Amino acid sequence: MAKSSQWEESVVNVWQIATGERRRDYSSLFFEHDVMIIGPSEPGDATKVCYAEGGPNSTMRQVHSFCYGPKPGDRVLMRLGNMVLSVGEIPGEEDAQYSFSEQFACVYGWDLAHTR
Repeated sequence: MAKSSQWEESVVNVWQIATGERRRDYSSLFFEHDVMIIGPSEPGDATKVCYAEGGPNSTMRQVHSFCYGPKPGDRVLMRLGNMVLSVGEIPGEEDAQYSFSEQFACVYGWDLAHTR
């Protein structure tokens, strides 16, 4: 069965982001700062350093996907373990896209400076 152009225009990507683990839950930071954060922060800003190497689910590739994958209008499932805590949408504003924020370089001992 052929897709109609109307269907193709309405397709939305869905991403997921973990807010930690049961004993390491960062969901309050996500809500408080209206942000998603991931790491590792080294070797630096993903727009200036290549994170595209490594296996499909390596931490480096996850940072690369986090930086370049989500587009405005895409949905994001925020989860803790296998429980969905919230559903959000990637905003359209330029200043709400990927950034490297030293503010989150040390979050309870974890380097999570990649933000959206």
